[in-house]
Amino acid sequence: YDGHHISLYVGDDMADFATALKSCMDAGVVWVNPKYEDKVTNLNTAKKWNQFRFKDILDLETGKQVFELEHEVRSVNHRGWTGLVRR
Repeated sequence: YDGHHISLYVGDDMADFATALKSCMDAGVVWVNPKYEDKVTNLNTAKKWNQFRFKDILDLETGKQVFELEHEVRSVNHRGWTGLVRR
């Protein structure tokens, strides 16, 4: 892992964000990057930071890692959201 990452904003509201986190947790890909202070391991800390991270891209059929790239998944309540509507 070389440190490159992307950020993306999920859904229309916190329920959509929670669903995305649950999907990643169920897949076992939620990741804590030790470089940052947002140590998200559950929904409560994800809501606190309005984001969570994962870096393993999995083959949905085999469950094997096919690529590694950190994704910073943010809710539309994140301070970095610059969309037309803030929820």
